[in-house]
Amino acid sequence: MSATTADRTLIEDWRLRRQWLAAGGTPEQTREMQLQLLDYLIGRYGDSPVAGRPARFLRTADVYWNDRAIVVHHHLRQSTVSGVKNQLEANRRVGEILSHLRAVQDDATGETASRGNFEEPVARPEISPATLSRLSRALRYRIGVRYAIAAALDESPYLPRAALAWLCKRLSDSRRADCASVRLLLRCRGDQAINYALRAWRERIAAGGDDQITQALSDYLVAEAENLDGLRLRLADVSPPVRAKAAQLLAETGTLDDVALFSDLLTLPTAAEDDLNERQILLDALRRLAYRS
Repeated sequence: MSATTADRTLIEDWRLRRQWLAAGGTPEQTREMQLQLLDYLIGRYGDSPVAGRPARFLRTADVYWNDRAIVVHHHLRQSTVSGVKNQLEANRRVGEILSHLRAVQDDATGETASRGNFEEPVARPEISPATLSRLSRALRYRIGVRYAIAAALDESPYLPRAALAWLCKRLSDSRRADCASVRLLLRCRGDQAINYALRAWRERIAAGGDDQITQALSDYLVAEAENLDGLRLRLADVSPPVRAKAAQLLAETGTLDDVALFSDLLTLPTAAEDDLNERQILLDALRRLAYRS
C-alpha cells in the first residue's frame, strides 16, 4: 500500500525508512542498529491501530538536510525550512535558526502580576485579587517574593508569567542551589511553567550544572511531559551537553513519533563541533525509546 506524504502512517513511514536505510541512506556505523530497531517496531506493531495513526515526523525528498537545526525545525515547524533544496539555502537557514536559538529571551521579571499575563487553561483555579495584588507588589519591589508566590500557589498552581519568570531567573544561575525556588516551581502546572522550567534546566546544563536543582528540574520535565516540543527543540541546541540530556529525557518521555526524529538526526554527517559521544547517545536513546514504547 502506498501513501502520500500527507497521509502516511507510522507503519508506512517505518517501512519506507527501512528501505532507504537498507539502500545505504545513512552512515554505516549506525545503519545496522537502526535496521534492527525498525524491524522490531514493524514486527511488534504490524497493522495495529497504534501503527496506523498518522506519522508526524516525515522524511521528505524535497528538503536538503545538512544540519541538526534543519532536521529539528523541519519536523517541529515545517514552514521554517520549506524550500531548503541545496547547500547554499541550507547554510542560510541554519544561520537564521541558530540565531534564533542563541537569542536571549529577557522576560522582564519586573513585570507585575496581572490577569493579563496568565495562561488560560480550562477551569484554571483562580488566585484571589488580594493575593494577586500582594504578589504584584512583591515582584515590583523584590521583597518577600517567595512568600507571595507560595501564597498564590496555595490558591492555584497556575502562576502569572511574571512570577514564573522570577523563579526561572533564580534557577537559571548554576552557581545557586536555590532549593526554595525549585520547590515552588515544582508546584506549578501548565505549559508556561513547563517552558520556564525547561529554560532554567537548559541554562544549568549548558553551564555544566549537575546538582540536585538540575535533577529536580529534569524530574519535573519527565513528570510533566505534556509539552515535548520544547524538549525536542533542544536537540538542536548550540550546547552539546544540552542536546545529549534532551535526547536522554526524550528516551524516557517521548512517543513513537520520536523514532523518526532520532533516526533523521543519525543520518547527518558528523560535524567538527560535535561531541565524540553524541552519535552514540542518540543511538542509545533511539534504542531505549523503541523498546520502551
